[in-house]
Amino acid sequence: MKRVVVSSAHLVAFLVLVSLIGCVPINFLAGQNENIGTIVLVTLENQLDDYIVFVLLDLNDPWVLGDPPVTHAAIGTELDTDTNGVNWVKGIPQNKAGNPKVGQFPYELLPVGDNIYALWPPVSGFKTGDWVYVAVHAEVYNLDDQVWDPDLGENVPRKESAWAAGSQFNEGKSWAMFTPYQVELPVVPPDLP
Repeated sequence: MKRVVVSSAHLVAFLVLVSLIGCVPINFLAGQNENIGTIVLVTLENQLDDYIVFVLLDLNDPWVLGDPPVTHAAIGTELDTDTNGVNWVKGIPQNKAGNPKVGQFPYELLPVGDNIYALWPPVSGFKTGDWVYVAVHAEVYNLDDQVWDPDLGENVPRKESAWAAGSQFNEGKSWAMFTPYQVELPVVPPDLP
């Protein structure tokens, strides 16, 4: 895998593309089961005869990322499940128990619009039919749900950990998840009038 430099014009084109064509949507879950947004996975063609996997996060109101945003993302290329049911994903940092080390994830999501974030730079080096395993984690805040913070002596927005829905790394021991995604032929935008 390698990082790819993409211009802002490409990013704008991508955002238009996502709005026009159905891509692979994945629920973004806070506190294990509250759907607070959507992760979109898209395959784009690269000029190097391989494909880019692009990740986009769109949060629903009243959910927001902090300032600065705390996001973590990783893309793995091989999956192996051991006899204890732990899913080991090559390319996604995990501890000895199989739980992800989010602080060591190599990518982050950066703001690209109003409550919209994108993996930057996108990751390339894939071929059609490859399976990749995408893990996206973030600290999120619900602006409509205030909780008392005794350290600050005031109400603050409720904070949760959020993951892109998928398979658990360590079933029953952690709700951290990754999403299997098969790299498909690049999405081609329709002809516009």
